[in-house]
Amino acid sequence: MNWLRNENREGGPRGKIGFAISARMSEALYAAIEAVPEAEWKAYGEPHPAEIRECAEVPFVPREKTEKKGTQPLRYVAIRIRHKQGELFEDGSRVRHFAVLSNRWELRPARLIEWHREKAGTVEMVHDIVKNELGAGVLPSKYFGADAAWLRLAVIAHNVLIALKRFALPAELATRVRNVCGF
Repeated sequence: MNWLRNENREGGPRGKIGFAISARMSEALYAAIEAVPEAEWKAYGEPHPAEIRECAEVPFVPREKTEKKGTQPLRYVAIRIRHKQGELFEDGSRVRHFAVLSNRWELRPARLIEWHREKAGTVEMVHDIVKNELGAGVLPSKYFGADAAWLRLAVIAHNVLIALKRFALPAELATRVRNVCGF
């Protein structure tokens, strides 16, 4: 993250790189999420038949040993998921919390979560598509270099398909294609 935050990074592009990553849930972050007032939580995403999904800004600044003077603090956005009927999750909890860490302050919390997730969806879904739909599950050779090239081509094909979907299709069709094809 320090490399991403440094706008004068060595061996890389200059300027700001916007990022959003899933934050590790520490005890301190969990306590900060629990302290968010109820009025701050807002619904996000499409309505789910069994769950209530909400998000909120979290005023949280972790203690970082590598924090540099003059560095803009990062932003934490919490996600809260509850069952509509008050049922318990499999682990016995009533609520699940997650958090996203970002340097993008210009987006509303709900839009930040959407942006974070629209990059490729869940990793498991991407692995499944690359492995089973784009041929990376069966390597063509006994040679490491050839297999590495095959895997790279499958990942490039996935990225090209995602780009085509996002830039060539109208928004309403792009959503339908994602639901049918997985990407």
